[in-house]
Amino acid sequence: MKTTRLTGELIYPDMSDSSFPWLHLLDAVVWKLDLLKKVESSIAHSLYYSIIVDIAGILEGFINEILDIALEEKTTTSYTSEELDTMIESDDIDNEDEEKSEDFKYRLFDNLRERIQNSTWTGYHEIFKLIFGKEMQNSVGIETWKSINSLFTFRNMIIHGKTLTFNYIQIDDSDKFSISLDNKYQRVYAYLTELNLIETTVNGYVDIVNYQIVLHYYNSMNNFIKEVIDSMDNSQEKKSIVEIFSIDKKLRHLLPI
Repeated sequence: MKTTRLTGELIYPDMSDSSFPWLHLLDAVVWKLDLLKKVESSIAHSLYYSIIVDIAGILEGFINEILDIALEEKTTTSYTSEELDTMIESDDIDNEDEEKSEDFKYRLFDNLRERIQNSTWTGYHEIFKLIFGKEMQNSVGIETWKSINSLFTFRNMIIHGKTLTFNYIQIDDSDKFSISLDNKYQRVYAYLTELNLIETTVNGYVDIVNYQIVLHYYNSMNNFIKEVIDSMDNSQEKKSIVEIFSIDKKLRHLLPI
């Protein structure tokens, strides 16, 4: 049995039934990565972009989930039946003055829950710092954070329908060209070039997506999830997250031993 730390109100087991769409996206990404080995190049390109969008959705779902779990741990506490009996006898739960004094804090936590439910990736940064007391980027390695930033830039350009344009400028009279991309795609291209993941097509042009690129972002997603969980300082919050995530076999290999 649980009670809220803020009001002392008893929390009974709810009868709601939740599902986690972001875990279904994880299923889809694993399936698409395997499918890429069997399809023609035109379909492969469609899958590349789809996987990038899916991975970003998985990360948003993951962050939403751990924020929700951590907030739940901060606002509720578990008691044994004996402890509850003692509290009821001493009137600790129904203390009206204590409830009134904590009412403001309760509204703040309720407001924060709503912010988590309505937030997007950028908004999660501020909420993450508020709940865990540190920047999200300081919870993971530098290379992991660079990759995740690149992923979300790429995802945003895709879902907002931005045209992908490569500009080839001949260098003097040589047969070499400098390459630039319009708008924020240039950031993605620069990052992937730095990692030597950009490949040249049979016609001598370059492309911004290929199997190695989507696999890189997929591995970065796994690293991000693992590193965030590893970085959690509150042992009870980490324990709750590990217990919930260990139910899904796709996430078990990311959890602390």
